[in-house]
Amino acid sequence: MSRLLQDSKNFGPKVSTITKLVAEAKSLLSSANYLPENTLTASTLCRDELNQRAIDQLVTSWGPIFNLSGLAGIPSAGNTAFAAFSHHVEREKGKLLIIHGPHIGQSADGVWGEVKRDRMGSSSTACGSLCLALKQIAGELPPPSTANSYGGPESDWEQWVVYQSLYDQLQANKLDRALSITEATSLMSQIIHLQVEQRRRQAIPNECKVAILGGVWINTPHLNDDFFAPHYFSAEVEGEEQKINLLDQLNSSL
Repeated sequence: MSRLLQDSKNFGPKVSTITKLVAEAKSLLSSANYLPENTLTASTLCRDELNQRAIDQLVTSWGPIFNLSGLAGIPSAGNTAFAAFSHHVEREKGKLLIIHGPHIGQSADGVWGEVKRDRMGSSSTACGSLCLALKQIAGELPPPSTANSYGGPESDWEQWVVYQSLYDQLQANKLDRALSITEATSLMSQIIHLQVEQRRRQAIPNECKVAILGGVWINTPHLNDDFFAPHYFSAEVEGEEQKINLLDQLNSSL
């Protein structure tokens, strides 16, 4: 675990077990009146079964989770899903919590982008979708199938979204296409956050109060807990024009 905690500084100043993260975030949100009895939580984590452990802990703390997720953690469910999510609480009294981020595995011998899964004898890639997108962008593999008339590949829509989102961000920032998996994961955290914020503005009514917690989820083998490196944490509260930034408080408590 000490090796992982040291290596995880690649993703920010703090890394925590998910158990501790959930407890500390819940405490901070309660001071802003985000409580399990008035708050509906949504997640946009990768579909990978590795993330079920984190989802289970969120459910234990916050109750049933609305799933906004796509491959690699991209919120590919779109504006309709975000709008539906916002309609499942009372407009004036209810609150919304969105938890997001990409995930990355670390194997027992410290290799990033790999982890040993249950029912497998050796390590495999994690996040597999992001690893695939990196190879597609580098030209080592062909990109997802040709887009159809609806704007994305008919047979592989979610991977096309991952590929295109990462490709567009690399182009916009004039970044080298030969990213490491840790660099790509950090960049994907930014991409997902920007998309979540965009969906919030476009699809969730302004009167709804929304908290957002985002960062990198770290999957590890043979442990009872996974890890999280927080990148974003904010909450909209009554009587405040600007959302409250809770990230520094969260980092101090981890």
